[in-house]
Amino acid sequence: HIEIRAEQAAAWIHVAVADDGPGIPEEFQARIFDKFIQLDPEHNAGGTGLGLAICKEIVRAHHGVIWVDSQQGNGTTFWFTLPLYENSEGVRR
Repeated sequence: HIEIRAEQAAAWIHVAVADDGPGIPEEFQARIFDKFIQLDPEHNAGGTGLGLAICKEIVRAHHGVIWVDSQQGNGTTFWFTLPLYENSEGVRR
């Protein structure tokens, strides 16, 4: 199952994408946003290991931050924050 949550905190939007999968081993968590990192290359479904590296660069390009919370056996939550901007009418977006 996948759950997506978002909430506003001051001038930021916080987004969480969580699953109830097997989790990510702690030794991989510091590197999963690097290019060409695959957790289980033996069971690779054709990926390149670029997905999370691209996500990181997109979030950074919008002045945000991305990180992961995971415990093996208890699922994974990817978090990212993005700044809200006011348009010319004073509406935050």
